[in-house]
Amino acid sequence: MSEKRLDIQGLRGWAIILVVLFHFFPSYFPNGYIGVDMFFVISGFLMAMILGKVEQLNVKSFCIFYYRRAKRILPLYYLAIGGILIALLSILPLTFRSSNIDSAREAIIFISNVKKADPNLEYKKMLENAGDLFTHTWSLCVELQWYFLVPLLCVIQRSTIKWEKTFFAAVACCSLVYYFTTDDMTSFYSVFSRIWQFCSGIIAHLLHTTNRFETTEAAQRREKKSLLDTGIFREEEKKPSWENILPHVSSFVFLLSVVGPFVPVKIPEDALRTCVTGFSAILIIVGEKHQNILLSNQAIVYIGDISYALYLFHWPVYVMTKFFAPQASFALVLGVLVSILLAVATHHCFEKFYLRWPPFAILILTSALSASCALLALQPHNVYDGNFRVEPVDYKKINPNDAAWNMSECGQCEDIAALK
Repeated sequence: MSEKRLDIQGLRGWAIILVVLFHFFPSYFPNGYIGVDMFFVISGFLMAMILGKVEQLNVKSFCIFYYRRAKRILPLYYLAIGGILIALLSILPLTFRSSNIDSAREAIIFISNVKKADPNLEYKKMLENAGDLFTHTWSLCVELQWYFLVPLLCVIQRSTIKWEKTFFAAVACCSLVYYFTTDDMTSFYSVFSRIWQFCSGIIAHLLHTTNRFETTEAAQRREKKSLLDTGIFREEEKKPSWENILPHVSSFVFLLSVVGPFVPVKIPEDALRTCVTGFSAILIIVGEKHQNILLSNQAIVYIGDISYALYLFHWPVYVMTKFFAPQASFALVLGVLVSILLAVATHHCFEKFYLRWPPFAILILTSALSASCALLALQPHNVYDGNFRVEPVDYKKINPNDAAWNMSECGQCEDIAALK
């Protein structure tokens, strides 16, 4: 398998399109939230692929795994958090500050998905209010928490049972039961109620590495010999092949899992989430041998490439758009374009640039960005006190010692004199 599966990047692209459209135009795309669930399946597949190449899971392999995850995620994550904080402290009114500073602190230490039992903190409610600039970080925190769990699961599996698919299917079933039996907020936010989706990606990886869709010459010879030995086919007859039906399977599953959520009719969440999780895993399995053009074309693959940056920036842009132009539909379209522009610029000018850096440089960069975010979030009044915000002048409070007294030079002398 190649290092970069185009169809998986394409699936990322469709996932982020769904999420962005859901946030900006929820009445037209009420099912777009399901894009996050697709991301979870993809993450499970990629983690299984990465850890599956490791012969021995030890301290060294864990360090390499966590370093690569941190390199991919943290610099851009903290850059976005820092940018959002600067916008919060300089552009938005003071009424935004108190709740958003708390949310920023949670995002910095990856606990945005840890919510207390408060109806105002339910995801739907937070989307409707559109006042928290860090609402979207919950899913990234779930993924980061998953990265800490998946090596442990792999260690347990390797040390207890040799049947990988059975083990992860059992883990997925336990998580799925927890998802359906716990309260709504926990089932939505908790990493433990989402493990079944990550495990779906793991199982997809394990299935596509088996011989079921194997089409190498050796596999074809074995199949041919087996069929001839049974007498079912003569040598000159054409044999049925999985490859003949893969394009049809891929198109059908794509229609259900990707096109389906675009319908403007609300689909029951649990049913949609369960089906799309399974269908996304099937698309990944089938995509190993058949590249669906709707998933692997250049345009959708590029959107997949910028999907991480687009996810980080689109929500705060939406919040600011709703604040400054709450009734303007055109402003929402402009907000989408601004989000894409920010994602493209960040991807090419920052993300692709730092990913080539050596480990020590990555450590310095991540430390500097995270420290800056912590400073902005922990000491917002010391960093910026809002002095250049425009405030009305109360002339009754002016005295001769105030600098404002000299405003007589600016045409205010008559107003001030009248107040003496």
